[in-house]
Amino acid sequence: KKEKYFPLLLTFITTLAFSFLAFPNHKFASYFLAAIVSGVALISANDKAKKQISIKLKYFKLVLLLLIILGGSISIIKLKSEIKYGQAIYLKERRQYPLMLQKLEEVSEIFYPLDASKQPVDYYRGIANSYLGRYQEALKNNLSAQELASFNPIVMRNLGAAYKAIGNLKSAIGYYEKVREHFPNYISAQINLLELYYESKQIENANKLFSELIEKSPDNPRLLELKVK
Repeated sequence: KKEKYFPLLLTFITTLAFSFLAFPNHKFASYFLAAIVSGVALISANDKAKKQISIKLKYFKLVLLLLIILGGSISIIKLKSEIKYGQAIYLKERRQYPLMLQKLEEVSEIFYPLDASKQPVDYYRGIANSYLGRYQEALKNNLSAQELASFNPIVMRNLGAAYKAIGNLKSAIGYYEKVREHFPNYISAQINLLELYYESKQIENANKLFSELIEKSPDNPRLLELKVK
């Protein structure tokens, strides 16, 4: 009945919904303005509507309070996770992997599963565990990352590396071959596959792949080293 409350209600509903999706450091003003404009537009479009929804003021206040609490809590969790993630990447660049992993453990897996570039955070957990020699944990991290990004070539490459680290060459080759199939210009991952072919005595496959790669990247230093073998 009180039309002026509708933009306010829509603003809080949108804020709550957006808190599940947005990265806290971006786009604060835009979605608030969009919600208010949408509310005003919807009111104008329904000026002649005969049906109305009546909500008592005390219940309306309660709904707003709940939305503020939920939206605010989720945004705080996401903001804290983003800060911890940033600190973890800082530590990664300095190769302080135990501290990096510690920071990543403080990142919410529910509200911050992907970073701003849509890379799964579990991918970074996998990197930390891999450098720490925790290959089984790294494998679990990369499998979890794959659930969020099925055709992410970097995750697929790291899965191949994780399987190789635990001695499962068959699965490692399988993942690297998927990279080769879907991302034929991803040279470094295919060189890893070439090395696996050589280690597993698949010489014919190794020679065929080497011929393909040396044609694409004739000056690649890794390929030149493998040429001797």
